[in-house]
Amino acid sequence: MSHGDSIECAVPGSKRASDARGGRCRGQALMACVYQAASPGEAQLRVAIVGRGEADLLVRRVGSRGLARGEARWFITRDRQDAGLWIHFTSIGMAELKVCFVDADGEAGWVRPHRLQGRLITT
Repeated sequence: MSHGDSIECAVPGSKRASDARGGRCRGQALMACVYQAASPGEAQLRVAIVGRGEADLLVRRVGSRGLARGEARWFITRDRQDAGLWIHFTSIGMAELKVCFVDADGEAGWVRPHRLQGRLITT
């Protein structure tokens, strides 16, 4: 997949970020390039940051696109046009997904079965 090709974003309610929010999903296959939306209305997914014991997904934030792989290693970009997933951080009660940020790659991954598992970032 070349840099300009699309990535399907299989988040409920949208087939692609460009379908739902006007952005384009660009990047490499299975890259978790995430944009933090300012409001829940512009986001594809509402996410709560919780402690490890409450999390559905343990996320490792990485410093470059090249290190972002799969659903649990996120590169958070300031450019919404480059993101494959637009999220909004919210309260636990409003969240569709609960995440805990971790310090090691080996810790990152799904903690328990979730309806979004395998659907956050797909080709």
